[in-house]
Amino acid sequence: MTLSDLSIKNRVFAVMISAALLVFGGIAYRGLGISQFPELDFPVVSINTVREAASPEIMDYDVTDIIEDAVSSVEGIDYIQSQSLQGSAVTTVFFSASQKYRCRHAGCAECSFIRNESAANRH
Repeated sequence: MTLSDLSIKNRVFAVMISAALLVFGGIAYRGLGISQFPELDFPVVSINTVREAASPEIMDYDVTDIIEDAVSSVEGIDYIQSQSLQGSAVTTVFFSASQKYRCRHAGCAECSFIRNESAANRH
C-alpha cells in the first residue's frame, strides 16, 4: 500500500501529516539563525545634477555624457543608467555585486576632482 492509497482511504491521516509538516516547518523556520540570511549590499552610486532652465537635450550633451565618460573608466561597473530631464539629470552607476567599492578617505584625488568639477559647473 502506497502513501497515496493510505491518504485516500484515511483522510484524517493525510490532514494530520500535512498539519505536522506545517508545524515542524514553522519551528525549523524560527530556528534559523541570522547567519542563514545573507546580507546583500548592492553597490550603487547615484549622481544627481541640476542646471537651471536647461532642456533635456542640453543636459544630455553637456552633463550626462561627460559624467558617463568619466565614470565609465572605473573598474567593476556592471552598467550605467542615465536620465536627462528639464533642468536636471540623474546618472546611476551599478557595480558588480562581487566587489565592494568604497572611497578610502575623504581627501582622495578622484573625489576631490569630482567636487571641484561640480563646483566649477555651478557658476
